[in-house]
Amino acid sequence: MALILALVLGLYWVIRISGDKHETKKAREEFERISNEEKLNRETWEAAVTNSELEAELEDRLYHNDEVLLQEIRDTWSHYYPGASVDVFYRAKKKPNSNIILIDTGNACSQFTALRILLANRGFLTYHDAILGISFYAYAETEYQMARSFHIQEQFILAVNEKLKQRGIDEAMYTDDDRGIWDFPRKERRVLDSGTVKWRPEISVFSMNVRYHNPSVK
Repeated sequence: MALILALVLGLYWVIRISGDKHETKKAREEFERISNEEKLNRETWEAAVTNSELEAELEDRLYHNDEVLLQEIRDTWSHYYPGASVDVFYRAKKKPNSNIILIDTGNACSQFTALRILLANRGFLTYHDAILGISFYAYAETEYQMARSFHIQEQFILAVNEKLKQRGIDEAMYTDDDRGIWDFPRKERRVLDSGTVKWRPEISVFSMNVRYHNPSVK
C-alpha cells in the first residue's frame, strides 16, 4: 500500500513539474513574441517619422544662423507667442541643448524646439522625440501663467502631431509622468505642470498594462 501511494505521489509530481515547465515555456514564447513585435513596431515607427540626414542638415544650418530658417521659426513660433523672438538662441552659435519646449520665462522657444519646428514643418520628428517623446514644463509664478504655458505647449505638441497626420502617420498619444500614463490630450481638462508626451510605439506593452489610466474604468 505504501509503495502504491509513493508511486501515485511520484507520478503526480512528475505531471505537475512537466505541466509547470510547459506553462513556463509558453509564457517565455509569448514574452518573446511580444518583445519582437514591439521591436519591429518601434523600428517601423522610427523609420517613418525620422530623417537623420535632414535633421543633421537643419541643425548645421541653424548652428550657422541660416536666416531663412530663423525666419521660418519666427513665423511658426509667433503663432503660439506673438512677438516672441528666437534670435538670441542662435546668435550665440550654440547647438540645441534642451529637449523641453520652453525656456525660462515661459515664452522663449528652446533651441531644441526650434529644430522641432523645422522638422515638423517637413513632416518629421527629431530622433530624440521619436524615441523618448516631447517633454513639457509648465511651472510658473501664478496658476494663470502655468495654465497658459501648459495650454500653449499642449497646442504645440498637437500641431506637431497634425504634421505627422498629413503624411499618413496617425498614432495615439499619451502623457507619461510620475502619476502614470494618460490619454493626451486628457478627456477632462486639467493643467499639468510637467511630463512627457509620447506616441504609442514609444511605450511598452508592460508599461501600458501596469501604468495606463483607462478613462472608461472608474
